[in-house]
Amino acid sequence: MLNGTIKNPGKVITKVDLIMTLEYREDFLHSWKTVDTVRYNYRGGLGAGEHNERTFYPDQKGTYRVYLSGNIYHAQGGTNIQKWSTARAYDPKIIISNDPDKIELK
Repeated sequence: MLNGTIKNPGKVITKVDLIMTLEYREDFLHSWKTVDTVRYNYRGGLGAGEHNERTFYPDQKGTYRVYLSGNIYHAQGGTNIQKWSTARAYDPKIIISNDPDKIELK
């Protein structure tokens, strides 16, 4: 699950128009490719912060990252957002479980 929290202290957010993109690459020799995208376009909550989240289900071994871009609008204008998450490796053969006795490899 990926979370995106935007804070604009002292400003009232009137509109959110953001795109969250999941990017993938097999290894460091390959370029990043878009796997999934979700758009958040709605009226702001009229507070100083907004929070959005999305659960992605990767299915290929490799490295993933999230790119968040778009605009947050407030009474004084707008703020352009462009952020990348930390890249994380993923291997679908490894299953993570809270119960160590039930860990299996596919």
